[in-house]
Amino acid sequence: MRARVAPGSPFFAFGLHLNPETPSLDARTITAIVKAYAMASPWLWRAIDPDTTRRLLNFAEPFSDEYVRLLAGESYWPDESALIDDYVRLNPTRNRDLDMLPLLAFLNEDRVRSKLPDEKINPRPTFHYRLPDMRLGDPDWSLAKEWNRWVAVERLAADAARLAATCRAYLAHEGGREDWAVRTEGLEVA
Repeated sequence: MRARVAPGSPFFAFGLHLNPETPSLDARTITAIVKAYAMASPWLWRAIDPDTTRRLLNFAEPFSDEYVRLLAGESYWPDESALIDDYVRLNPTRNRDLDMLPLLAFLNEDRVRSKLPDEKINPRPTFHYRLPDMRLGDPDWSLAKEWNRWVAVERLAADAARLAATCRAYLAHEGGREDWAVRTEGLEVA
């Protein structure tokens, strides 16, 4: 006889990993998407509100403040090597809500592995988006809702003027992640 685990149980916390393919392998496109994601991350955490069990297990941490500030810099448009080096220096782990290691290893596996020889990385031309929950027992949950949140990130990345304005607003922002999440609700940043 198999034991059943009911929704709401601490053993019923599932993550959903999306692996959207990058529209281009050039450093500028990838940087724009990572910048957009970094700006949207607090809003995404608030909107998704990951399961408490997943939070306690540190399933996917956001980027460090140092890395987000680097990304938000107006002149930060690194070439491929600098993009990889900066990411690996400030995120030497797969444990990120947007794990860039598979994509960066796809671009230059030797460069990534020289710095992280023991990290389990499967190179592929995709962003490894690890934040969303999979709420199987929740009738209001849908894969489409999670996908649409990712699409909001891609739309921000594709709008250079809006992305630049969002980054400037982030650098001028004096509150914490929660205040920024409220300010970027729906990615509408003044």
